[in-house]
Amino acid sequence: MRTTIYCQTCGELQDVAVGRMPYTGPEHRIEARCERRKSHRIQVWHRDLPCPRCDKARLTMDATGFTLWD
Repeated sequence: MRTTIYCQTCGELQDVAVGRMPYTGPEHRIEARCERRKSHRIQVWHRDLPCPRCDKARLTMDATGFTLWD
């Protein structure tokens, strides 16, 4: 499964993998983290929130369900 995060260090939105790794049990969960460096500060972002760059525009989804932010 994927979710959208805002990396406060990089200043960008990213779609990242989260959830449980298949066939490994509940102790092997994939936590949301920056794709560049796992120590970066992130926050989970939802498309109903304002754009983290300009803090004004609400972002939209296309017909396939992907969020359009750039």
